[in-house]
Parts: sequence; C-alpha cells; structure tokens
Amino acid sequence: MAGSRERRPDPSGSPGDAPVAGGLPSFNFFSGLVGGPGSSDVGTAGQGGCAQASWLARATFDEYDERGFNQAGIHSETGSRYDLGGYDVFGYDVHGFNARGVHRATGTPFGPDGFDRQGVDRDGYDRSGRDADGYDRDGYDPWGLDRYRRDRDGYDPRGFDAAGIHRDTATRFSPAGYDRWGRDEAGYDRRGFDAAGIHRDTGTRLAPDGFDAHGRDAAGEYRWRST
Repeated sequence: MAGSRERRPDPSGSPGDAPVAGGLPSFNFFSGLVGGPGSSDVGTAGQGGCAQASWLARATFDEYDERGFNQAGIHSETGSRYDLGGYDVFGYDVHGFNARGVHRATGTPFGPDGFDRQGVDRDGYDRSGRDADGYDRDGYDPWGLDRYRRDRDGYDPRGFDAAGIHRDTATRFSPAGYDRWGRDEAGYDRRGFDAAGIHRDTGTRLAPDGFDAHGRDAAGEYRWRST
C-alpha cells in the first residue's frame, strides 16, 4: 500500500525489528519452540527464528504474574512448570488433577485410566486391585481369606468349614481331637475344663494346679496378680 514501509529484521533480534506479518510469533509453552506467524508447524521458526526466540524469551521469561508464573508457564520459585503446591499455570498437578480433584482430560474425578487422584477407581479399588480393607474384587485378603476368615475352599485358618467340619478328618474334630470351639468329644477344652467350668481331673472348679478356668485360685486371686 502507498505510504507503507517494509520492516526488515535486524540481526540483533530487537523486538522493534522482528518480523510482524500476520502477528507475533507463536510459542509452545511445553516444548519451548517458536513458530513463525501463520505457521502450522510450531517449532519451525523460519527466517529469523533464532532472533524471534531470543526476543520472546527476553520479553516473557522475566515477568511473573501474581501467582509466580511467567508467560511460558514457569514458576519463579521452583523454576519448573509447577508451583510450591504442585500445580501448573492452569491449576493442574503432574497427574492432571486440579485442587478439587477433577481431571483435566475427563472433567470428572477420574483420569483416563479410571483412577482418581488417590489412585482409587469408581468401585473403590486401588491400583493393586484391593479395597480400603485390603480385600480384592473376589473378596479375599492378601492371605487368601474372606471377611469371615475363610479361604477359597470355605475353611478357616484352623481347618473348619462353616458347618464345623474339619477338612482333614471330615468330622467335627481336628486331628488333635478338638472341635471348632476347642473342645474334645467329652466336652473338655485343652486345659481340661468343660463348658460349666468343671475340671475333668478334680471334678471341681479348680484344676490340679489350684486355678479355675479363668485363672483364679480358691481365694479369687488371679495367678498373674502382681505382688
């Protein structure tokens, strides 16, 4: 146009002489590369690209907003893309969650992998496949026991099933001769007391050592009483 004057790039990279056709050069915050105005190939600066990059760095890297970020998304105190709280200029942490726990890619509390910021999925299982109580999706803990303390075959740690049958003897008694309640066929426990507290050897409430089923002597004193 008449009266217009072409501005030529100055080798020094002065912002006043940088090419301005089509607007300012584009800058990729994440790669740090500069592209020429109107270019769809960010990172290909074209003629004068180095000068543009140098000028843009001087124009943006030295100025920080009230949150401490410059226009390239670098924080003044950490020297990284994240502030002291772990959030970037857009308010997201390294895993893509904001302070409210919403993921940038999904707009929900769960990331693309299906887990929230604590690493728990919609069903309440963590990345190892266990819930807050340590049970897997089948309902078993790391030792292979369910919430009723039974294994996958239905037996408890002592070998009894829900009906009180022992896996090794197929009876109500273990190989040692005791049922699920710890009593033998005559109804005595391992210490020799029956359900009423009578000892098999003395026929009284006291065992031969002078203590009853609760560990008390004839005077009612406990054997573990401090003196």
